[in-house]
Amino acid sequence: NPNRYCLFYFWFLAIWSQITALLLCKLLCALMPNSQTAVSTFPAVLFLFLAFSGYIVKISELQSYLKNWAPVISFARWAFEGFVINEFKGNPDLADPTTNIISDEKATYRIVDAFLSNLSFDNTNKWITIPIMMATTIIFRLLHFIALKYKSFEKR
Repeated sequence: NPNRYCLFYFWFLAIWSQITALLLCKLLCALMPNSQTAVSTFPAVLFLFLAFSGYIVKISELQSYLKNWAPVISFARWAFEGFVINEFKGNPDLADPTTNIISDEKATYRIVDAFLSNLSFDNTNKWITIPIMMATTIIFRLLHFIALKYKSFEKR
């Protein structure tokens, strides 16, 4: 999207999602008995966050018992949703893929709305993803602090 605010949003969300993933890694390191277990556990836990983000399986296609809570707690879902909405919603430079010509504005917005609806991202504003990502980061940091405070590291 050529808008400078969209570029700022992209960089901010990219950096913030990396910070959130780092704090998840630190939380797992604090919870695991040794570093080898933490290194082995991180990809599996990260995959669970990615699986419920809407990137691998659409949120609308998840089972009802997973759809109600798993995408909500997945920080990767909020990052992915923010990136998708930022790139496609209101982007005047979207071209018709068959002719590579900028298409009719109303037709483009209908296609984008259908795409966002297909991913279950149609009822969200991209700016709501930032506070949710920040809250997730704070929760990971608090859990990391609690794990460091109450877990005995003298056994390691």
